[in-house]
Amino acid sequence: ANGAELVEEVNAEGNASASNFVVFNNTLYFTANGDNRTGIDLFSFDGASVDLIELYPDQFSGLFNPLVAYDNIYYVGFDSNFTPNRLISFNGTAGGEVLGSGVESVIGGNFIDFDGGLLLYMESDNIDVGAELYFYNIDSGEFSLIKDIDQGTGGSSISQFTKLNNEIYFEAESDLWKTDGTENGTVIVQTVIDAG
Repeated sequence: ANGAELVEEVNAEGNASASNFVVFNNTLYFTANGDNRTGIDLFSFDGASVDLIELYPDQFSGLFNPLVAYDNIYYVGFDSNFTPNRLISFNGTAGGEVLGSGVESVIGGNFIDFDGGLLLYMESDNIDVGAELYFYNIDSGEFSLIKDIDQGTGGSSISQFTKLNNEIYFEAESDLWKTDGTENGTVIVQTVIDAG
């Protein structure tokens, strides 16, 4: 009614729960529960038809939180070994774990494009550091710790990445922080409790 119409029924037997909509190279991409899978997968709509994109032949991808950057769509989802919270890229044709993947567990899908790479709130294979602020270098495939905000094995509870000028602002441990991508340039802006 009123101009709304069903484009295509992605799941005839249940709720497709379509979400994570993003436009990339004039194509709409989204995630949904399709007919032939038991979990969330990637779909495309080119204006004519909806197609399932199988990143992995034997499992669903569980992708969420899309980010278009550097000629790719980046997601958090399962890798080909069905390990959750991995950084996944898709270039419009093919996709899967990013170069260097296997050490990261991106927490809550928190990441943003910055300075030729991605800033992420993640855990790594470093047992001396909890979930913290990392940089992913797209060219080298390396994940590097920017700053251990909550010293030791505790996590810094980072969320709400936002760009302003040449810095990224974010919440960590209930306070306002900013980073220029360096350890020394990652500083608390304001303790929220002290701000009144």
